[in-house]
Amino acid sequence: DEAQMCLHNDNTAQDIVTNRQQALTQFHVNGTPALVLSGPDGNEVIQGVIGYGKLKQYFDNRLGIEQTEVQ
Repeated sequence: DEAQMCLHNDNTAQDIVTNRQQALTQFHVNGTPALVLSGPDGNEVIQGVIGYGKLKQYFDNRLGIEQTEVQ
């Protein structure tokens, strides 16, 4: 099956290792879930499960949008 082929593909495995290493060294991501956000002030990392309300509040703050109550 296709998933098994990917698991046994050396190029795919190397890509995964390279991406993981970049996440660790460049963005200090040490687990999942994690979001890496790029903006004019540089990169920012949100790690862990934060839920819709907190994520919306974060983006609203970053975009300068007035806070509204999340239902």
